[in-house]
Amino acid sequence: MVAFEPDLQAFRSVLESLCRQYDRVALVDNSHRPVTAQIAFQCGVEYIYSGGNVGLAAALNAGIAQLRPAPDDVVSCFDQDTEPAANYLSVLLDFMRRHPAWPRVVAQGSHFSPGRPNLAKGSTDDAHRLLTSGLTLSSQSLSDIGPFREDFFVDVVDFEFSARARRAGYTLAVCETADMTHGFGDASRRRRSWLLRTATSGHGRRRHYWIGRNSTLLCADPEVRRLRPPVVTSSELFRWWLGEVTSGRDGIRNGMAMLRGVLDAHQGVSAPLIYRFEASSEP
Repeated sequence: MVAFEPDLQAFRSVLESLCRQYDRVALVDNSHRPVTAQIAFQCGVEYIYSGGNVGLAAALNAGIAQLRPAPDDVVSCFDQDTEPAANYLSVLLDFMRRHPAWPRVVAQGSHFSPGRPNLAKGSTDDAHRLLTSGLTLSSQSLSDIGPFREDFFVDVVDFEFSARARRAGYTLAVCETADMTHGFGDASRRRRSWLLRTATSGHGRRRHYWIGRNSTLLCADPEVRRLRPPVVTSSELFRWWLGEVTSGRDGIRNGMAMLRGVLDAHQGVSAPLIYRFEASSEP
């Protein structure tokens, strides 16, 4: 599990829920200070303080390395704003083991959040892409697919991992009876696009930089483009950008950050340092 400047009361509830379902839990704290250390000690989980925001991908890789899963173990990944139902793991494991592609299947449950759809694309048995939070797979699958891509830092890390899983011959699946609530960013930041009539993500502008940059890199990758259906498309990215810039002043700022990410991806420029340090209170 990865944490970044969490609301500690809500975070404790999520961590306790995981501890009731999993034999071992590793918590990687990406905050500017080790704010979750006391809760981790009280819950008896394995704790890693990263020393600052090293990014979601690097933190997930560090947590998995800390656990050193055995070949027959199953591993799940979670964000701080995702709380699984009490029977999440048992329902999901039963679904995976009954799946015709088992053991070559990577799965997750259904994400629910007020006013937002399930973002895991595709049918129950054959999805196009999965999200990081709730992602569950065998230790052997993780070895076959490889670690999360750390230069992607945070957003679209899950889409890139989904693409590699599919290219390695794995089936992505969504178990609609394994439920979890997911915040999908800061709800107070969400706005509605007057043009598309959809809600924005609730992420700040620095997160939108990574969405633009990393989505563009995936769209430009010939191996990823050969996947049918694709994990992400240029038209989808454009629609996301259009939704932001037609949702008000903050949305325009987010749209400009996305454009910066798109340009950096096309020019092969490394991400500016500022985009690696998103504060929870960023404008």
